[in-house]
Amino acid sequence: MRAKVFIAGCALLVIVGVAVYRHSQRSVPAVTPKPSEQVSAPSLPKPRLPAPQMPVAPPPAESESDSTPSTNLIARLMSSDFPRLSAEQVEPYLQKHHRSAESLLGAFAATGDRAYLREALERNPNDPCLNLTAYYQGDAWAAEVSAGGQDRNRPASPERRQLLDALAKAAPDNAMANYLLALDCFKSGQSDQAVEQLIAASQKSKFKDYLVDAMQNTEEAYRAAGYSEGEAKAIAAATWPLHHLTELRQTGHKLIELAALYRQAGDEASAQAVEQIGLGLGQRLTQPGSLPIIQQLVGIGIEQKILGAMDPNRALDGTGQTVQSWLDALNQQKQAIKSVVRASDILPTLSDPDLAGYFDRVKLFGETAAAEWLLKTHGK
Repeated sequence: MRAKVFIAGCALLVIVGVAVYRHSQRSVPAVTPKPSEQVSAPSLPKPRLPAPQMPVAPPPAESESDSTPSTNLIARLMSSDFPRLSAEQVEPYLQKHHRSAESLLGAFAATGDRAYLREALERNPNDPCLNLTAYYQGDAWAAEVSAGGQDRNRPASPERRQLLDALAKAAPDNAMANYLLALDCFKSGQSDQAVEQLIAASQKSKFKDYLVDAMQNTEEAYRAAGYSEGEAKAIAAATWPLHHLTELRQTGHKLIELAALYRQAGDEASAQAVEQIGLGLGQRLTQPGSLPIIQQLVGIGIEQKILGAMDPNRALDGTGQTVQSWLDALNQQKQAIKSVVRASDILPTLSDPDLAGYFDRVKLFGETAAAEWLLKTHGK
């Protein structure tokens, strides 16, 4: 039965979380999310403009254990036994769904052929999920990679920047584009524009990465090709790399640098406002229902680095917490992360229906909640 063949790949989301957790547990605590309204309300203090000019040079190199290895790790795990569909296998699925944007996106994920993504974007240039996918996996992204690899400190190419602008226009209530645009502005040396994007992001209540949408489309493509429910759901969960988390983590680092520059200039109010924006970004990534555990770990890292530079007895405006009490709450969340580590051992033992049920819960409630359910229902 093919379900047994793909179990290792099926556990990819958990495996990635486990690996990152083991690399990070010495220096990166976990977080208990706080209500995002505390940091995203329009009354949030704003940093002054013009902002201090940030250096465009790369930041100091970090240790390997403090990097975000999600993209490389996912690529390694998928390269050995991740199944791809052929054009012949996806064509009936595309015809049945009239080559809709969703079906073309699923075909792209299942085959790896960017022609499907290109066609989808040509037909639906205002689809935010397509714009974000093309930004990270489209033709312009592939050209940057083939030209010698992506420099994490280099601004996006004009073609990719247009995709970010299109994402911001297509989903004006989604803060995701603003955070990514802010990072691109930082890389270009445009600190004022970066601050404006960050202020805009902090005032938006919606934060969506479209991962669930993409997984659903991919799942349907594999199911249409004859894969079982459990196989299709598990493969779909393993298909989509999480490039955006690397850039959001970079955004958090830039915020820490910017707060330090405001403080050096004697502008404590602006420094604290930037720190609040950074905490807000971290909270968005660790909010209940965050899909992959690595997303929580990225948010954890952002919050922990910001809080680590503060007086532990300082009261955080609008939260009713001190820095130390917030850090204490982060440590409590470690237990939930450890539950994912334990749950990863159970996945290979599941039947196909139970495997499908697990990944349904991942999509609905997030990986941590799904792991807790798995331990309660199938753990020894």
